[in-house]
This record gives sequence, C-alpha cells and structure tokens, in this order.
Amino acid sequence: MAKYDLVTQEDEWGCGAACVASLLDISYPKAKRLVESVKGRSVNARPRGLELHHIARAVKKHVKLVADWNPGELPDGSIVCISGDAPYDGDHYILKNPSGLDGSLVQP
Repeated sequence: MAKYDLVTQEDEWGCGAACVASLLDISYPKAKRLVESVKGRSVNARPRGLELHHIARAVKKHVKLVADWNPGELPDGSIVCISGDAPYDGDHYILKNPSGLDGSLVQP
C-alpha cells in the first residue's frame, strides 16, 4: 500500500477512518483504532461516524492541519466533509489525492 492508495471502508460509518488510512499510508484497522481512540468508542457507536475534530486529533501528529470553510485550491491530502443527497445523505468524508477530489478513493 502507498499513500493515497484506495482504502476500502470496512464499516458503515468508517469513511473518515478510510481517509485517515490512505492519508497516513496505514491499514484501515490501524486507522480505525487511531480515530476510535480519539472518539472514545467505535465509529459505528452513537453518535455514529466521526466528527471533524476526531479526524484532526487523530492525524495532527503526522500532518499539518488547516481548517478552512471556504478553501481556494485544495492541496493533496485534504480530507473534505461533504453532505447532501444520496448517496451521501448526512456527512461523508473524501480525500483529495493527486488525481483530484475523488469520492471513489474511499469505497463503502
């Protein structure tokens, strides 16, 4: 596996963990343990999924963090929270990679 490689989301609410795995070039199970240690419970436990601060705290020792609600150009490695209609009802995290902002990078 290499940084920005496709990471399969192994949990219904694990899109943030999959983004962390791809960004940090670690396995999904390792990334899941990392974000769950911050959240204090499973990614599937209520409240389900991850909040942005869970992801930020999980990666802050490994990458530079910038929070921007109106970004210009997104650098590779940006984790973006999107929301809207199906298939992304509620919130969904995707990772900007060298080929673009690709929601297919993290597959449910």
